[in-house]
Amino acid sequence: SNGLCVRKDLPKTIKEKLKNALLNIDKDPNGKVVLEKFGALKFIETKASDYQPVFDLIKRAEIDTNRQ
Repeated sequence: SNGLCVRKDLPKTIKEKLKNALLNIDKDPNGKVVLEKFGALKFIETKASDYQPVFDLIKRAEIDTNRQ
């Protein structure tokens, strides 16, 4: 129900550390406490294709996502 994105130019090592920390947070007792505070059980890995319905809606609504 929620997604997390990082900027394109974030160093790959930091991206991987963040990804690993979030995907494994449910295995740590303190991490479980954090997850419980916002009503989550764990993080899961997603792919861009998982968001295809959102991309389709953006296209139909003619929203320009390339603006800065």
